[in-house]
Amino acid sequence: MECWSLGVMKKRNKHRDYQLKSRIICLILLLGVTAFALAPSLQNNFTNWDDNTHLTGNMRIRELSPAAIFRIFSTHNSFSYDQPLVELSFALEYHFFQLTPRIYHLNNLLIHLLNCILVFYLFLSLSKQLPVAFIGALLFGIHPLQVESVAWITERKNLLSSVFFLAAIISYLNYIGGNRKKAYCLTLFFFIISVLAKPLAVTLPPVLFLIDYFRGRRFRFRVIVEKIPFFLILALIVLLFDPGFGGDTSGRMGKVLLGKPLAYSMDVTRQIAFHLTKIAFPLHLSAIYPQNIIRGAHISPLIRSSPLWLIALIALIIYSKKYSRKIIFAALFFLITIMVTFPVTLLYPWIAADRYTYLPAIGVYFLAATAFWKFYRREGSGGTAKKILLCLSLLIIVISFTTLSRERALVWKNSKTLWSDAIDKYPGIFLAHNNLGLILFQQGKIEEAISHYNRALLIMPGFPTAHFNLGIALARSGDWQGARDHYQQAILLNPDFAGARLNLGKIFSERGNQEEAEFHYREAIRIDPNLALAHYNLANILHRQGDLREAVFHYRRALNLQPDYREARHNLELALERME
Repeated sequence: MECWSLGVMKKRNKHRDYQLKSRIICLILLLGVTAFALAPSLQNNFTNWDDNTHLTGNMRIRELSPAAIFRIFSTHNSFSYDQPLVELSFALEYHFFQLTPRIYHLNNLLIHLLNCILVFYLFLSLSKQLPVAFIGALLFGIHPLQVESVAWITERKNLLSSVFFLAAIISYLNYIGGNRKKAYCLTLFFFIISVLAKPLAVTLPPVLFLIDYFRGRRFRFRVIVEKIPFFLILALIVLLFDPGFGGDTSGRMGKVLLGKPLAYSMDVTRQIAFHLTKIAFPLHLSAIYPQNIIRGAHISPLIRSSPLWLIALIALIIYSKKYSRKIIFAALFFLITIMVTFPVTLLYPWIAADRYTYLPAIGVYFLAATAFWKFYRREGSGGTAKKILLCLSLLIIVISFTTLSRERALVWKNSKTLWSDAIDKYPGIFLAHNNLGLILFQQGKIEEAISHYNRALLIMPGFPTAHFNLGIALARSGDWQGARDHYQQAILLNPDFAGARLNLGKIFSERGNQEEAEFHYREAIRIDPNLALAHYNLANILHRQGDLREAVFHYRRALNLQPDYREARHNLELALERME
């Protein structure tokens, strides 16, 4: 009897060792292939799409003192108040490596690889099948749609938020599996951290209900009560962050939703169809997709007919409930996690983004991996030939996705390659013309930059940033009248455009109209008190007028904002000498 028990234990230990080795091999393959697919991004630079505001031009990350960290988590500003965890990660990188692009890209890739591991264990926990976990996680890792979230440094928020979102789901699975208090507390903790990285992670509470459904938990009182802390945190986030947009954003979205509910519903169905087609066929990818893809007379037949085939798909999903909960789980996971992006598209003149599918497509990958393994294992006609065909198909998909991802990563090499690619695919993207114009201007190609700014304004005449940039380019070329007109147009479109006020003040000052110059400098300071140049220019006017006391105040303010401002320091000393 004792010998039999020892034999059983040895068999169990061998089986465990085999499982462990199999998992390690799968993880090595997963991480290796994913790293190879996205490695070209390590050679990339920063771009002028939010990297310049969140990172290279963000003074808040230049200091890593306790006071600076407190400001990151407590002070709201126009571009980073909704993602303090991301800003803290940038501050850490800047502290040790300054602005070395490779470090930021490497960390994005490492976070994505961590997400691949988490997806692997999530699928393993859900399916109890190693091949499903490996195939699903591999699709997640190498899919071309993932490139945007990895190669775009600013999209660190998507990567970091997903880490804690996935960790929360895994912890919750442990909680309902028997590991009670500790796992529950970890789930709550990971949820809070995920939202600090990106407020759109607020979809976790309904996803937890979906996990309950998948695991077969009955919706009793206890199951509902245990979600209350999550919804309380969710309510607090909405009150504090609105969520992640700020200002009157929610009000503007509400007007659209209530004013044109039918049109919005049609947009939603077409966006779902657009995302699903890109997941299935990741071709013709772009940083921005214009609205005319889903609106207007020239949309594709596939998108136009999307309400019909989505209804058929929903009917099929409901019918599948008879046989398995996996299809409903995968479909609802996709819908719940992507639906929060639909209102965002009301604020911008584009309708979709590759990054929006980073987390939602997990449901599709899980379903695809499950279907592959089910067909592979099914007994019947075909036998070995069928298995070979399935494996070859999977290999072709992996090679294709890897190749496409490597090519897509190169598109993000710099701003010029990024926006040139977007314009090649969709010439009507006004933001792409504007941002490409910025790069050409920096390279000294003024006429080419002016051409792209004009193109942006031809597409979108009410784009104040393009008027502002065109004004700068015209001023550089000597057309002061044209520059003034476009600065004024930018201010007409956006009265709180501090940069346009500042530059218009400079034009008036250089043309001898000090009264108008002073007015615009004061307006610029009112709008943005942290504009050192506005304080300096205003101080110079006051200095010439003999108002030395106020001039000294603004010189000192400029120096507080920019301690290495030599001209301000020199003029301050002159003003102080005159005061004596």
